[in-house]
Amino acid sequence: MKLRKEIEKATLIREVENSFLNLFSQGKLNGTVHTCIGQEFTGVFVSKYLTEDDHVVTNHRGYGHYIS
Repeated sequence: MKLRKEIEKATLIREVENSFLNLFSQGKLNGTVHTCIGQEFTGVFVSKYLTEDDHVVTNHRGYGHYIS
């Protein structure tokens, strides 16, 4: 499949985000959790074109960007 790696990476991001939400709902994380659920492919496809000289700066929903 042509996009297999991208789909796997997006799935990993979704699993991590869901884990954060579960931990938060169990009271095991302090503060708040802002997920990027539904936006996983944004980071996946941007990261595909980054070079060694690029830097990533993101927002409060940036877990997926850094995982990518």
